[in-house]
Amino acid sequence: MHPTDDLSRPVRLGALSMAKVMRALMDGPCSIQELKVISGLSINTLHEYMRALRKEGVAHIGAWEKDATGRDSLRVYKLGNDKDAPRSKKSKAEVARDCRKRKQDAQLTQSFAVIHPTPVHHHNKPLRHASAHNQLEPALP
Repeated sequence: MHPTDDLSRPVRLGALSMAKVMRALMDGPCSIQELKVISGLSINTLHEYMRALRKEGVAHIGAWEKDATGRDSLRVYKLGNDKDAPRSKKSKAEVARDCRKRKQDAQLTQSFAVIHPTPVHHHNKPLRHASAHNQLEPALP
């Protein structure tokens, strides 16, 4: 029996993690987040592994998932030497509409963020302006 055939011997952590990644991909397409949960590897390490698997023709991008902003930016990997799935493209009108909406939302958010200082009276003392913060402070006696 060859030393590598003895499954009771400890396995290096990197090799075991890569085996978990391959097992998950054999079971079906997986996103980086799914592979992270299964393997316990960091996202950066998984991207490096998947880049190597794609370069060697072992895996490819089978689909794209949308992120929180609605863009196709989350890769779903699949075993095989097929071509990567293309990202869906927005028309120029959709891009312009989304840009206008983001600007409008930002402007609306800023309008709520304006805070006007309110004077605070302490023990009926006359107030003077603080130069740096535009706040009112009690005048010195």
